[in-house]
Amino acid sequence: MSSDMRLQKMGRKIAIMFPGQGSQYVGMGRDFYEEYKEARETLNTAEEVLRFPLSSIIFEGPEEKLNRTSICQPALLSVSFSIFKVLMREQKRRNFTFDIEAALGHSLGEYTALVSAGVLDFSEGVLLVHKRGRFMEEVQNGGMVAILGLGSEDVGDIVKNIEGVEIANLNCPGQIVIAGENLSLKEAEIESKKRGARLTLKLKVSIPSHSSYMKGAKEKLREEVKKIEFKSPSFPVVPNYLALPMRDSSPLKEAIIEQMTNPVRWEESVQKLIDSGVETFIEIGPGKVLSGLVKRVNRDTECLRVSDLKSMEETIRALNET
Repeated sequence: MSSDMRLQKMGRKIAIMFPGQGSQYVGMGRDFYEEYKEARETLNTAEEVLRFPLSSIIFEGPEEKLNRTSICQPALLSVSFSIFKVLMREQKRRNFTFDIEAALGHSLGEYTALVSAGVLDFSEGVLLVHKRGRFMEEVQNGGMVAILGLGSEDVGDIVKNIEGVEIANLNCPGQIVIAGENLSLKEAEIESKKRGARLTLKLKVSIPSHSSYMKGAKEKLREEVKKIEFKSPSFPVVPNYLALPMRDSSPLKEAIIEQMTNPVRWEESVQKLIDSGVETFIEIGPGKVLSGLVKRVNRDTECLRVSDLKSMEETIRALNET
């Protein structure tokens, strides 16, 4: 490799990203928990704060219990953050470095980004998302549908003409999620297929997240967020609500409240980072959903993952390449 190419690799801009609800599975993060004290300490702290055996639910299930919103959210935050801590430990231990240009997370994953950037203490964050999950569970008679193969203009027209349904996630070109009342969602599915949607998929959730139906949950969350001091981030965080890198804590605090009733602007967030020069995205936590979405935004980006010990080694090798 030439010296110019080596310098380009060493100076590449890197963003880290954290998954949201739906990426969880029974047994996630077990290998990190068994291998690293940082992971065990993180889960132990979560259990002390939450006062229920989170680790056993994560590692043993049952799946139905793990999938409950009020359990799934602290579980995903705890596992993803423990993996982040291990990666940072290995960076020091193996004497390799990479600079984090920005962090972002999909919906719930935004909280993991805030904890990783030092905006929220982990104890505060894990309790906050547990409460957030409880508030969300109180919202009934709704759901979400993914529409594949239509653009935002078409989907925008659909939700404008059907009462009771709204855009919830703008994930990537050709993948938009809508939320709302179940009857309205069925009507929107029919209209989407008439307009040429490749596929409509009813998601396995009973909550119309990121829509106006979450107003009550949003106000309850606001009261909890008011009690917490948000610190300045150690690296910029891109909130779903603003889709811009934020270096101050004030907009980040308001953004996680507004996130409850506003769309996740994932495609726009990723594109803004690419436009700023980010060329490598590292997905930290269970699954690989976000890597797939980033590739749909720009297939030339480099996507790395740290979801288990094997993928961590592969990512470390890639980061060490010169």
